[in-house]
Order: sequence, then structure tokens, then C-alpha cells
Amino acid sequence: MRGNWHIVAISVAAGALNTMFNQMIIPIMFIAWLVLLYVTKRLRKLLVIISFLCFLFFSYYIPTISNQFETPPNESIRFMSGTIKGNVQFTDKMLQFQFLDKQKNDLYLVHYYLSNPSQSNKELHTRIYTGAVCTIKGRAMQLEGSRNPGEFNYGRYLAEKGIRFRFEMTSLEDVQCEGTSPLHNIYQLQTRLKEKVSAVYSEHTSSWVHALVLGDDSKLSEETIDMFQRWSLSHLLAISGLHIGLIVGLLYFISIKLGILTKEKADWLMIVFLPIYAIIAGGEPSVWRASLMVLLFILLSKWRMYISTVDGISIVFILLIVLNPSLIYHVGFQFSFLVTFGILLSSAWIAKSPSLFISMLRISFISQMIILPLQFHYFYIVQPLSILLNVLIVPYFSFVVIPLMFILAIMVYLPVIPNLIDIVFKKLMTSVIQLINYIDQVANYPWIFGEVPFLFGIIYYAVFICGMMFAQSGRLKRSFYYHTMAVFIMMILLIRPYFSSEGTVTMLDVGQGDAFIIELPYRKGVIMIDAGATFHFQDEKISDKVYRQVLKPYLHVKGIYEIDAIFASHEHVDHVGSIPYLIQDFRVKQVLVSTFYPNEYWMKDVEIKRVKSGESWKIGDHVFNVLAPSIDQKDANENSLIIQSEFAGLHWLFMGDAGKPSEKILLEQNPNIPVDVLKIGHHGSKSSSDKDFINHVQPKYAFISAGIKNRYGHPAPEVIATLHEAGIFVFQTPQHGAVIYRYQEGKQNNRLFQSYLQIEP
Repeated sequence: MRGNWHIVAISVAAGALNTMFNQMIIPIMFIAWLVLLYVTKRLRKLLVIISFLCFLFFSYYIPTISNQFETPPNESIRFMSGTIKGNVQFTDKMLQFQFLDKQKNDLYLVHYYLSNPSQSNKELHTRIYTGAVCTIKGRAMQLEGSRNPGEFNYGRYLAEKGIRFRFEMTSLEDVQCEGTSPLHNIYQLQTRLKEKVSAVYSEHTSSWVHALVLGDDSKLSEETIDMFQRWSLSHLLAISGLHIGLIVGLLYFISIKLGILTKEKADWLMIVFLPIYAIIAGGEPSVWRASLMVLLFILLSKWRMYISTVDGISIVFILLIVLNPSLIYHVGFQFSFLVTFGILLSSAWIAKSPSLFISMLRISFISQMIILPLQFHYFYIVQPLSILLNVLIVPYFSFVVIPLMFILAIMVYLPVIPNLIDIVFKKLMTSVIQLINYIDQVANYPWIFGEVPFLFGIIYYAVFICGMMFAQSGRLKRSFYYHTMAVFIMMILLIRPYFSSEGTVTMLDVGQGDAFIIELPYRKGVIMIDAGATFHFQDEKISDKVYRQVLKPYLHVKGIYEIDAIFASHEHVDHVGSIPYLIQDFRVKQVLVSTFYPNEYWMKDVEIKRVKSGESWKIGDHVFNVLAPSIDQKDANENSLIIQSEFAGLHWLFMGDAGKPSEKILLEQNPNIPVDVLKIGHHGSKSSSDKDFINHVQPKYAFISAGIKNRYGHPAPEVIATLHEAGIFVFQTPQHGAVIYRYQEGKQNNRLFQSYLQIEP
């Protein structure tokens, strides 16, 4: 097997992909690959058989994760006994831990929110340890998935960790725990180190020590994390092989060069220390990968066995999957191993670099290019200039920041000196962050690809690997052709929407608010009707939560970077609160408001057009008719824009928050208005959707956007009863999540209403 462990690792990965994507092309290509290797005599028959058996085994061994989550067997308040797993997270607001139910062996995520934490709560926490056997009281709850395309699926994220249900504790007083485990002492050490670092260093410096030494980036600002993610620098915030290499080298230097330990004893120190540090550093896959690699080579050297680095990382990959098959779903696990494999397999090409700069450029090129399909799959976006920025920033982190953070962590108990380093580092790091921020402002031209077909990843990797093989062999002209082909494939992905005859009208689930996104066929236009938001109850400031979690991900998953127009129905936050964020991150050509819409601060950042009742606006080749407001009713809701348009033979009427007075005026001025799809006014409030109005316009479908269990009781039972009595199909976001209407240009018999949660109206 020596020298061929990567073949087995690829077979394991292929089996995992077969389970994850369930695409017939995966086993076909895997078998074809094995046959090719056997026919060309690159593999012996025994290794082919082993590889095929690994593929079959891991196709069944890897757990299948469904987006349909189980309902707990008992949702009433009850007692549950079991064992606390993993770290116990305890803050001023929340207590959270994983809990293994003793009766059914199910893993729960237990949480309890503290509105006014007291000292007694913290004293009670001293009995809640990792490994403790406990009895807790609360209610089991179903995992919650995403409700919109592109939205982060938290329920699936938990399911990928093996968690089946959530459990909400009703009281801390009912918790009874006994015992602990050795892991608790390690987590306590981690907590004390964090507290000491925070006490000694400034908030700025301690946040970087926490991130780069202790694996906790929660102290870094959201702006910094977002900026690093945009520019593919997130790997610098994750503890990886570089960090482990530095700490191993530092410990060996201190123990051996200073004569404290012999080489043999230093090796045993590493064998004991590295697993402990991997847990302290957050236990992320990249940490375990690097730590296990070092441990493997130390143990093999003691047994006088020697293998290649590629074999070593292959063995670690297989070992981690065997121990925890759910790891294959972890994004960090996938990125970490893929980049490491790519660099190792391209080591000969990198070694031929004429200078250190070219070497760094090649490493950055391989690291970015090999993860592109994963980046498209998870984030739908790539920054083409990130390769160059990585060449500038990675050496700074590698040779300055990361070593300095470990030194500061070690020196945390020394007087004076750490404070001086703290001051210097703070100034230096602030300057670098400002530089990245400046580049982000002047050179931020991302490519937004949208959802990428699985077949693209297969074709891309085939082309990219061929290009790298030719680069390795020195046939640079051929390599250039293949890499040009890879870029060409990406260009095809970018222009896909401009060749699609499909159009969509999507009612997004933004909670208690409205947000419709219309995509015309052949990307002739992208139009929004409202872009709602929520606000913070403490200071009543507009929150960007809806924008970050729903609107922006949806636009990215659809490959949208330009919005031709936003119709802002009226000035309430639940309809227009996200417009300022859209203007900041996307190219918004114009915002259309009524003549009675008040001036707002964000209006200076975009072209504003005031529209009147009776006007028609053409976007692309599509017409939107403005039917109201015709008079100022001195009320924001009643002054809502009412928009009418037609999509593939269906007439749509968007009512904003217009109520019964506006409905009456609308019918007086437009008695023969055609309506097939009615966006119900004011989230289904009883102040709108008068029975006479509904019976007059006679829509076939009704759309209602409202929050789940909202405090206003929307939609009102009376409104739902009126709609059902009229025989209207009702789509409402609390039940259906986002609702998408798909149509083909010019084909009235090719239309489809689809609930994102796959629930019929």
C-alpha cells in the first residue's frame, strides 16, 4: 500500500460523494477511473479490489442527511436523562450543550436563554460539566431548516453533527448532574486561558490571540470576518498546519535546544500535548488534520517506518472519516484536505519556482483554484483578485502575525513586555486591516455565479487536473490551454441566466414584512417589490438580519449582482428597511416610490423616481402599471403603491399594505381590473381584503407574507376564511416559506407555483 494510500483516500471520498449527491455519474466515473488505472498497469488487481470495496463501504457508511427533519417522539414538557457531550457554552445570555439521551441514544442540542442572569445561575453552572450524567427538564423540538433559497440551513448544520432534535430547558433549577470527564478539565483550561488573555491584552490584540491560538474568532468584528471571507482569506482565521508547525517547532526548540528534554522525551511530550491542544484550539477538522499528521510521523519514526507526506495525509483523512463519518459534511474539513492535497500533489511544480514570490503565487493559485467548485457550492461567489491579495497577506500572517500570537500566548504571565508588544501589534494590524479595507473598497468586483450544477464540478476538476499535470511535466503551453478552458467554463456559468427562457416571481419569507423578487426571462431585468427588514427592540434601529440571512443569500444563489428597479410600496421598515443595504452591496439602478413617499436618508445614494397613479413603467420589455395611490390619504399604509403586471398570461396585483379604503378607491377607478394572483394587502390583516373586493377581482391565487406566530395575529382568520370561501389557493410564508412562480416566456401552459418547503396550499 505504500505510495498508494491516496488511491484509497480518493475511493473513500468518491463513496462519500456518492452518498452526499446521489448522482449516477459518480460511480460511473469512479469505475471508469479504476479500469483506466488497471488497464494502463498503474494499479495492481488487489489495489483495484480494495479501492472498489472502500467505495462501496463508504457509500453506505456515510450518513445521509435529509432536509426533512423528524418530529420528536414527545414534544410535551418532560424530564430527560443522559450525558453531556462536548463543551458547555455558558454566557450572560445562554447556556447550551449537546446531550446524549440515555433511553434512545439520540443526540440533542440543549439550550436555555437567560434574560436576567444572576449569580445563582453561575453557581448552578459549576455542576454542569462535560461528561456529567444529568436529568434535565424541558421540551423537545424539531430542527428548523431554511425557509428561503440560499438561506443558511441551521437544522441541516446540526443534523450533519449528528444532532437529531433540539431541547429547550424550562428551568435551570430542575437540572440534576453528577460526575464529569477528563475533557471538562481541558475545556476549563481553555476558558482560563481566554480569560487571562483578555485580561492582559487589549481587546484588539486579545481577539486575534483567541482566533489564531485558541480557535475562537467570535471576538473579531463581523466586518473583519466578512471582509476576509469576501477575499478568500478566511483560511488565515482557522488554525491549520501552519499553526501546528509553528507550535511544534517552538516546543521542540524550547525543550531540546535549551537542554530541558531529550529528543525521545520531547516526542512523547508532543504525543501528549497535540491532542490536548487540538481540543483547546476548538477541535476543528483543520486542527485535527495537522495534529494527527505530526503524531503519525512521530509514531512511525519511533517504529522506524517511513511514508510519504501524501500517504500520511491520506491515512489521516481515512482515519478521521472512520472515526466520525459526519465530518465529511464539514466545510472546513473539505477545504482543509482539498487544499492540502492540491499543494502536495503540485509540489514538484511549486519547487521549480525561480523565486520565493513566484512560489507563493503558485501556492496561492493552487489553493484558490482547487476549491472553486466548493466555493461556488457554498457561497456562490468568488473574488478573482483574491489570488494576488493572498500573495500579499499570507506571508504577513505566516511570518509575523501567527508566530507573534503564539509568543503573546506564552508570555501572558510575564510583566511589562507583553504590553509593549501589544501596542506595536495593534498599530501594525490596524494598518494592515485598513489596507485590506481600502482594497475592498476600490477593487471589489466579485463574480456571482449562483447555484452551480454538480456536473460543472466534475468537468472543472477534470480540466484543472489535466492543466496541473501538464504544468508538472513542464508542458506549459498545454497547461495554459487547459487553465484557459477552466476560465471559459466559469464564464459560461456567469452568462447562463442570459440564455434562460425561464422567469420567476418569488415571495421571500422575510418574517413580518414583504420582499418580492422578479427575474425576467433571459435576465432582461431584475425587479424587487419591497425589501423588508426588522428592527432592534432595544434602540429601535433597523436590523440587517433579514438582509444578511435572506435577501443577500437569495440574490447570490440566483447569480444576481444588478437590480434594475425596486418598487418601494411605502415607508414602513417591514417593507423598505433592507433597501439601504441593497444599495451598498449591489448595483441598484433606481428606486420607485409614490409621490406621497417622504424623503429618507438613503435616497441620496440612488436614483429616485416618483411615480403617479395611471403611469406605466417599462423595465426591459416588461410593463408594470401603477394603479395607486391617486390621492393622499394621510396614512402610510393607505398610500401604498399598488402595482399590476402580467407574467405568462397571469395578471398579478401587488397591494403593499393597502387596506379597505384603498381597495374601494381602486375598484372605483379600475372596475374591470384583471387579477389572477393577488398579493394580499397588509400581511392578511383584517383591515384589508374586504369580502366585496375579493369577490369582485376573483383571483385564483393569493400570496400572504407574514411572520410565524407574529404578535399581530396575521393573517387574520377572517381573511383566510374569505379567501377559502371564494375558492382561492392561498400561499402564506408562515406555512410555505418562500413561494416561487416559474414560467417560460411565451408559454402560458408552462407555469408552476412552488413552495420552498414543498407544502401544498
